[in-house]
Amino acid sequence: MTPPRPILITACQRGGNTWAGKMLACAEGTRFLYQPFNGDAPRPVTHLRWPYLRRKFTYVHPGNERTYLAPTEALLRPRLPLEWPLLEGYRALKARSLSGTRRRFHDDLLPVLKARLRAHRPVIASPGGVFLCEWLADRFRADVICVRRHPAGIAAGYKRMQWTRHMGDVLEQEELVTDLLWEHRDALVDWNRRYEAGERSWLGQAVLWWKLIMAAFHRYERRRPDFHFRRYEDLATTPMASFEDLYRRTGLAWTGAAAARVAEHTAGTTSQPLGSELHVLRRDSRATAWSWRERLTASEIEEVMRQAAPWVERYGLDLSGAPDASSSSQDRSGRER
Repeated sequence: MTPPRPILITACQRGGNTWAGKMLACAEGTRFLYQPFNGDAPRPVTHLRWPYLRRKFTYVHPGNERTYLAPTEALLRPRLPLEWPLLEGYRALKARSLSGTRRRFHDDLLPVLKARLRAHRPVIASPGGVFLCEWLADRFRADVICVRRHPAGIAAGYKRMQWTRHMGDVLEQEELVTDLLWEHRDALVDWNRRYEAGERSWLGQAVLWWKLIMAAFHRYERRRPDFHFRRYEDLATTPMASFEDLYRRTGLAWTGAAAARVAEHTAGTTSQPLGSELHVLRRDSRATAWSWRERLTASEIEEVMRQAAPWVERYGLDLSGAPDASSSSQDRSGRER
């Protein structure tokens, strides 16, 4: 039986993948899949068979698809894995408790059973889907939504999480670098060299990833008229109109219940400090669109834009709409007022 047609929403990490995916999954007859292609993400029962779990970003194409076809079919039309009772039995014995098993049954297994019975349409939110989205569209008729975010917005997220990582798993995929990221090969090599020498900068990491994702999106936009391209800032500042349009274009039903749930998750508060919390899904989305002006110093913003500017021009990106710098809580020296 043909798996239900999926929807993939992908962006740079800290680019709004999870939040936007959850808004699409407010539609009736959908089920939300959190980062199934990311080897570091939690592994619910529906994702047990994804290969090469050590990678966050895998390039899948017709030349290597044999490894990925069956796992992707199982992801889109899940079945109860035979190893689940054994795995849960081991966990229960180790923990000497059934509480975790009950929770995982409710959170992981029950959605699988419902998905099988009702043929729910998968909504996949995954930065790790960025280099396999063409294959997913061609093989499984996926609706693909690519979300761009201002580079300073990405950098603010990396600063909050203090993320840096080696990029060897990208460079080792020669087809990926050759097909999509050839302009940034030297930058990847240089980043890995400095990383191994202990020079690890969240700002440099954020801008490098932003450039890689924008390079892929630039190529997709030129050859994939079936893909949907959106700015995070537009989704965040006009969420009701923006998501109603995406619902219509992807064949989802924009009902009163869906609209109410989207409104509930976009009119929240972000007044409390976020710390290292990974995802905040109930938010004042309009405030988050440009919150990087409060979270980055003036010198950090200047450095992000210095590194990003050549690629903004090369890829023809629209970064308009940001509030004037005078509205920031920081002066030009980078000190808080």
